[in-house]
Amino acid sequence: MKIIWVILGAFSLLACQERQSEPPQEIYEHIEDVKARALLEKAVNAAGGLDEWTSKKSISFQKYVALYDSMGTIEQENWQQHTYHYSPERKVKIAWEKEASKYEILAEKNQFRRLVSGAKDTSVTVQSIENTVRSATFVISLPFKLLNEGVELAYKGKKQLDTGQEVEVLQAIYDAKQHATHTNQDIWSLYFDAKDYRLLGYQVQHDDHISYVLNNSFDVVNGIVFPRHRKSYRVNEEGERLFLRAAYEYKDWTIKNFEH
Repeated sequence: MKIIWVILGAFSLLACQERQSEPPQEIYEHIEDVKARALLEKAVNAAGGLDEWTSKKSISFQKYVALYDSMGTIEQENWQQHTYHYSPERKVKIAWEKEASKYEILAEKNQFRRLVSGAKDTSVTVQSIENTVRSATFVISLPFKLLNEGVELAYKGKKQLDTGQEVEVLQAIYDAKQHATHTNQDIWSLYFDAKDYRLLGYQVQHDDHISYVLNNSFDVVNGIVFPRHRKSYRVNEEGERLFLRAAYEYKDWTIKNFEH
């Protein structure tokens, strides 16, 4: 069974030289849809601002992951320790324990490996390890990640979620030819609160299923808004929930910033 720790994503950590140096209007000007550009700028500011986001030197946190089958039975669960270094070198480490064994996923200089109690794990492919890293870092990087060029953005108006919350919808289309971890053409609908522009959730159209993710609560760490609790549902083409696929919790954040 294919294990999906988080909804699809991409690994692209920002290094020191990537800190904001251009005026805001130049950073957003590649977005052709004017309404999409305006919404994303509001969303980035609501999430703490691009300047604050690019000030990070490293970030670490604990993450709880639980995967469920269609009957509501837990397939697996664990707490993971995530550590992302942005400078001087880009590094990712994800660690957890299972059945008295210690697992580590390490990413550095575009090299990806998984260790079990210190030994290289040959039971998983490098591609699956890379996908896990890209997925984890992508989710934490929203909505800032949407500023990357090569993502087609379009404003889709307002709608009401099944929670009753009114949101503004930003569509993001990822071409698999440009984004290695996205299948053929992943279509994301991102839902921003119509009042304060926080990212309340998103829906993703994959090749073989549709995922609907809700950010149920938030934490603010060093001025940046992060999800605290998230839930991911499988839904049908009409957007109706079929079953809870995954639940996540984030806590114990530590962020080290560049010295000014």
